[in-house]
Amino acid sequence: MNVLTKLLLLSLSLVLFTNCASLPPSKEPSIKLRFLDEYIIPEDASLADTKIGGLSGIVKKENEYYMVCDDPSNPRIYKARLHTSKRKIDSLLFNKVILLDKSEASLKNTYLDLEDFIITPHENDFIVVSEGSIKNGKNPSILQYNPQGELVKKYEIPFQFKAHSESKPRNNGVFEGVTVSTDQKGFWVANELPLEADGPKPKLYGTKSPVRFTYYDFKNTTPQKQFTYPLGRIRKIPFLPFYLNGLTDILAIDKDRFLVLERAFSAGRGRKSHNVHIYEYVVYESENTLEKKSVRGLPKPKTEKNLVLDLEDIREFLTDKTIDNLEGFCYGPTLKNGNKTLLLISDNNFSSFMPQLNQLLWFEIINN
Repeated sequence: MNVLTKLLLLSLSLVLFTNCASLPPSKEPSIKLRFLDEYIIPEDASLADTKIGGLSGIVKKENEYYMVCDDPSNPRIYKARLHTSKRKIDSLLFNKVILLDKSEASLKNTYLDLEDFIITPHENDFIVVSEGSIKNGKNPSILQYNPQGELVKKYEIPFQFKAHSESKPRNNGVFEGVTVSTDQKGFWVANELPLEADGPKPKLYGTKSPVRFTYYDFKNTTPQKQFTYPLGRIRKIPFLPFYLNGLTDILAIDKDRFLVLERAFSAGRGRKSHNVHIYEYVVYESENTLEKKSVRGLPKPKTEKNLVLDLEDIREFLTDKTIDNLEGFCYGPTLKNGNKTLLLISDNNFSSFMPQLNQLLWFEIINN
């Protein structure tokens, strides 16, 4: 029996053994999502001598949409206008690229692997989050740029996420999602994978795999508070020995209430390798973990995590029945009936590993 066969049999037995831990949440979320349309940005799309791809975060500002590109060699933000009619996406027209200056002396040892961003409510500045490069000793970062792409300031990083921290952040698993708080006084940042000190990466069976939400006030650059969020398990058995599940974006929809995007990947399943879920997470009571090296053994916070959408439910309506590497979401245009909408964007990794799509998905938000 070869190693791959052993892995598959072990994975199957563990899934069956822990079936009770894999049941979907039983409570109803406060919203539902109804699929409206899909739009594919052409693979050869370009603007101002830059290739459009690697779109890992999206933000709406009035009637314009901004998307951040995670190309460390040329960090940038694209601006575009979305045209819709009759609940269909007609076009997404890119009209500007903002190059982010990385020549500032204070950024000499900073690796800008940008995963998400926000636009500040008052200055209209960009606050970008970067994973850094933990394996190369490069810390993650939170940076503020003005609309011209000039560095304004840097935010202090909690000690747990620094490259040489005893909490041991995982490479490619640090800052991934950011959202403005609904009172617009600050913002939340979330990491993609658990710190090694906090727990294991999600597996095919139920694990305690918490990531952390960290809050910053716009008035200063130091973190203010923090709580944890439990990642779900891997739901598809991989056909090759690699899998992961991580948080890729967050959206504050009310005080202590968030939408959370989890993106899983099970290698060897072709166009069905990605598995994506959107959850509603409500925090009622939680210990502030900002000073904790590890959250193991802490009292369980009083929270709710309820499934809003399993994107497998819409796979048949998508191009080549593909759910791609969805990494960002934001509010979309409001419909004529007054309902808000949600846009999801995928990071195609510039098709470096396999053919991927620059995929934009559009949903109507329906209150329960």
